[in-house]
Amino acid sequence: HQIADTPTLGTLESFSGHYEIAAGRPAYGQYADPVVMPMLRNSGYTPTFSHHISDSALCATCHNLKTPYVDAEGQLLTTTPASEFPEQMVYSEWEASRYAHGETQQSCQQCHMPRAEGAVKIANRPLAGRQAISPRSNFAQHTLVGGNTLMMEILANHRQELEVTSNQFEQSVAETRTLLQTAADLEIETLSAANGTLHAVVRVTNQSGHKLPTSYPSRRVVLHLTLLDEQGQTRFESGRIDAQGRVVGLASEEEPGRYEPHHTLIRSPDQAQIYESVMGDSDGELTHTLLRGARYLKDNRLVPAGFDKHRVEEDIAVRGGAFDDPDFNLGEDRVTYQLPIATAGRYRLVVRLLYQPLRYDFLQDLWRDNELPEVADFQRMYGQSSIRYEVIQQTEATLEISPEQATASCSPSAITLSSLFYASPFIVRSEQQLIVVGEQQLAPGATLLYQAPRILFAPGFWVTSGSAFTATAGAVVCVGER
Repeated sequence: HQIADTPTLGTLESFSGHYEIAAGRPAYGQYADPVVMPMLRNSGYTPTFSHHISDSALCATCHNLKTPYVDAEGQLLTTTPASEFPEQMVYSEWEASRYAHGETQQSCQQCHMPRAEGAVKIANRPLAGRQAISPRSNFAQHTLVGGNTLMMEILANHRQELEVTSNQFEQSVAETRTLLQTAADLEIETLSAANGTLHAVVRVTNQSGHKLPTSYPSRRVVLHLTLLDEQGQTRFESGRIDAQGRVVGLASEEEPGRYEPHHTLIRSPDQAQIYESVMGDSDGELTHTLLRGARYLKDNRLVPAGFDKHRVEEDIAVRGGAFDDPDFNLGEDRVTYQLPIATAGRYRLVVRLLYQPLRYDFLQDLWRDNELPEVADFQRMYGQSSIRYEVIQQTEATLEISPEQATASCSPSAITLSSLFYASPFIVRSEQQLIVVGEQQLAPGATLLYQAPRILFAPGFWVTSGSAFTATAGAVVCVGER
């Protein structure tokens, strides 16, 4: 309430905490006719009206944050604020959205400081007389919640140890969950089955005024999809988060230095759509250390409505596969799922959008330093907490699949090899699953045998007329287009 209204608000000069404190101890507020003397006598601050207290540019002073970075030897590599790493650029994300301009304009304060219903008595003094303060309408409540229920649970559970005096954490957790549930929409756009494959297109729409997730790069949003049969048995699952906070089945969760790429098509349980920013150091390697963060190797966080990835500044650019994804832009992303099915029946598809403030790989990197008492304490407190994610949205649909739709067809006309095979016989075996991709054809007269529990032929796979082709598997799935 003391940040001065200066021309630098909303510019690089005021970012990263470079605000100015006004002289004279004013306390800026939203009402044009404050009663001055009671607050001045009791606190020494003068209540003062100013429009800037309700402007998003005020928030930018802390929520656009650029940080210096060093090389592996600790040498500083940044020379100016502009050259620093964009640790969080929430205000710039908002500026690039439709919420910054025109009829859809909405400030940070309008979401994070929701207006109270009806008139509110905002002060107890004076009690009566000519200066008695009447109830005020349109009062901005100071809830200021975001999305981090985990840290509030830890603070609540360890009040005495951490010398925390607040007793409002349970209410704040509930308000945070309510806000998170307005952050996105989730829809199963299409759901069909043919040729032994279930096809689904899931659309995710960001309804917040910034990227989702935004701010510090330990945060992520995970698309969790489950296919269940009539008996409630799971037949396919992608993106499940376990009790340790790990996304199950992903190599990137187990192998340091790896991260999950952006997906347009998901066919396997070892793939999941994860919306996140991944820091890279000055050597181009993945890092979890902020002082090494020099660039983003991946940033496919859901952009807000009106945000055009082809027109924004470098500090808030989309990075990685999402930039080339035609279905990822302007506040939306579409993900296609192709799931193998072996039997007819009624299937249920459940999709959830999950939010994590602390990624599993960030925590594993932190635990490596648990000889430090602060890290050991936090590891203990995290282990005693119950929150591993929050559900932003959930949707589901059912589909009745006929025996004909559940039957895979493997005719040569519906079948692309990963390499060119010549006339001598070739046998390709796998103990798990074969995924056959590529665009070369089988040479005339060649014989090729695939053997695996499950075989998936990618679209475009075909065999030259007159060549011998055999596939033996527990389940054969052909999704050819030719």
